[in-house]
Amino acid sequence: VLPTVQRRRIPFEGAEHMSQKIQLKHLLENIPDLVWLKDPDGVYLHCNQRFEKLYGVPEEQIKGKTDYDFVDQKTAELFHLNDNLVMQSKSLNKNEEWITFADDGHQALLETIKVPMLDKSNNIIGVLGVSRDITELKQSEDKYRNLFERIGTCNAIIEEDGTFSLVNEQLIELFDTTREELIGNSFVNFVVEQDREIIKKHHELRATNFSHTNRYEFNYRSAQGRKGTALAHAVYLEDTHQTLISIIDITEQKKTQNALIASER
Repeated sequence: VLPTVQRRRIPFEGAEHMSQKIQLKHLLENIPDLVWLKDPDGVYLHCNQRFEKLYGVPEEQIKGKTDYDFVDQKTAELFHLNDNLVMQSKSLNKNEEWITFADDGHQALLETIKVPMLDKSNNIIGVLGVSRDITELKQSEDKYRNLFERIGTCNAIIEEDGTFSLVNEQLIELFDTTREELIGNSFVNFVVEQDREIIKKHHELRATNFSHTNRYEFNYRSAQGRKGTALAHAVYLEDTHQTLISIIDITEQKKTQNALIASER
């Protein structure tokens, strides 16, 4: 016979466990992401309401079936391949894919994360999948990338360590090089020797002093050895610790300005 304290604890712990299951189910049914669980053979065990819209039928008609019952063979094979990659590697797999929802026919770009489900002995017992609709995010990225490329100035994203991570065509032309040569290369490698220390100082101060000047001139040296003067406008992105920099080549303006000054002497 169990002691009185233990006998009283059992229904309480059972109620607490049931409460947690209800909360989890409520969470899964109300998040905007698609969530599903498959066994090692690709048979659906569970899915949430958002996932039901993908195949256009309720969970009860999805459970016990595979992707081959809902999509064309090529798509099903792709899903199956990604599942196998997760199970074989026993690690997370992430990919993006355009999917058509069966309930209304709309298409969406989904970022899908799949993780292996393991038992206490580290054996595969299934695959858990979560997909998020990133269609609007992708459209926004494309819009701003378009703007980044076509705004008319030399633009770049500079990482915390001072290297380029994104550049546009105008900057590539200014520095007489290629995108491959710029990405991962340090910005100061394209600054003349006498200006490098001040450029480094500007970069360091932006991260600690947001009131620090974000507009300055510097002398550059292209990959082909061509020298010139540029005006830089830099904005520190606090959330990513990156710097967005826009550069205008003012070499000709400087030459004209210097010629006017010389003529007035």
